[in-house]
Amino acid sequence: MAAHRETEIKLRVRKPAQMKRLIESLGFRRITPRLREENTLFDFPGGKLMRERGALRLRTVGGKSLLTFKRTPRASGKYKVREEIETLVADPEPLRRIFQRLGLREVFAYQKHRVTYAPPGRASNAKRACLLYDETPAGNFLELEGPARWIDETARRLGYDSEAYITESYPSLYLRERKRRQ
Repeated sequence: MAAHRETEIKLRVRKPAQMKRLIESLGFRRITPRLREENTLFDFPGGKLMRERGALRLRTVGGKSLLTFKRTPRASGKYKVREEIETLVADPEPLRRIFQRLGLREVFAYQKHRVTYAPPGRASNAKRACLLYDETPAGNFLELEGPARWIDETARRLGYDSEAYITESYPSLYLRERKRRQ
């Protein structure tokens, strides 16, 4: 798979059942079933990637593994915008050993359940923009990925303004929630 620029935000969902009904009433089409994801982040000793807000992630979902590298987000106001490079991985275990030999280590693992929705309209829109519904230990979130104008319009239709936009990573949200519960 090729590199591309990802523009995204997260929105906290307070009323899951009501939000799911709203998503469907707005014409979004479910394009994946509810799937469990296993995510592992890798970093160098000293945490170079995390310090720079980059990420090297191995995700396993539905029997497939995907390696993703995300560069440091660039300053972009209310959105998280960064280069993302992804590739399918046939067998994640040799890759883990390669990372270990290179000095990378597993620094954070998390799970979530995700449903992917395509926006109303042509099927090709799903490649340009999508709505992801994530159930995590830190709460439920919508992730909107696509052009900034589409993100703003979709967030508004879902009842959010830009003050509700979250650009933090899931690991950051997990750690904050864990600290809050202690």
